[in-house]
Amino acid sequence: MKKIPTGAEASNVLVGELDFLHQPIMAFVRLSPAVLLSGMTEVPIPTRFLFVLLGPEGKGHQYHEIGRSMATIMTDEVRQDEIAPGHFCLSSALPVSEVVRKRICCPSCPQLSK
Repeated sequence: MKKIPTGAEASNVLVGELDFLHQPIMAFVRLSPAVLLSGMTEVPIPTRFLFVLLGPEGKGHQYHEIGRSMATIMTDEVRQDEIAPGHFCLSSALPVSEVVRKRICCPSCPQLSK
């Protein structure tokens, strides 16, 4: 807890498979105010964002990769100003290629230069 800055907030990413679903369902929720969800995080800090993806069995690896991508976006410094309270808007979401292009250390990729 010593290294966590004052006012820090969590983003929780949850993915899973359910046998009774026929198609994936997803929710992206911004909690205002942030809420302490006991048992969700390793340390007791309030949660601001929740991303939940549930789908039919058989595509767990794909759901896992989508969850990893969302977690990366939520921790990316390029995105933090855009998802700050009062500034978040789904229509302003950057394509992943633009997030990658703005990163400081990014290997050269011909697809991103198009």
